[in-house]
Amino acid sequence: MQSQRQPDLVILHSVLLDVRVTDLNYGDHLGNDAVLGYLHQGRVKLLDTFGWREADVGGVGLIMRACQIGFLAEGFLFDELRLDVGLIMMGRARCQFTYRLVRVEGAVPIAAASTEMAFFDYETRRVARAPTQFVERLRQLNQV
Repeated sequence: MQSQRQPDLVILHSVLLDVRVTDLNYGDHLGNDAVLGYLHQGRVKLLDTFGWREADVGGVGLIMRACQIGFLAEGFLFDELRLDVGLIMMGRARCQFTYRLVRVEGAVPIAAASTEMAFFDYETRRVARAPTQFVERLRQLNQV
């Protein structure tokens, strides 16, 4: 598999995950759908550390606009994986979560990914501006 360089990631949170039998595909390795689920798990855990939920990050929610995953190596049953998660702003109404999935044994990169999220008012069903408290908190965290 071709190696892809992922930009430097300011890690705001890491999650340990074990590859379960339900995460495997017909090739007997980690399936792409499971990786997308891992990204969701990491995103929710990061938001939870700030006291937020995807449905409420300071008055509005988040909705996924795009996802990109680069698969770098296979993951296998019972592998222990570490998912590193970072977060940056991308304008007034969008942010990007960045992920690095690594097999703990041997520090083998499994995947590099990003999800572009829009701030979304679920009541009006419209894109919204990023809440000030979200932007300020993120600015503080990315300066560390």
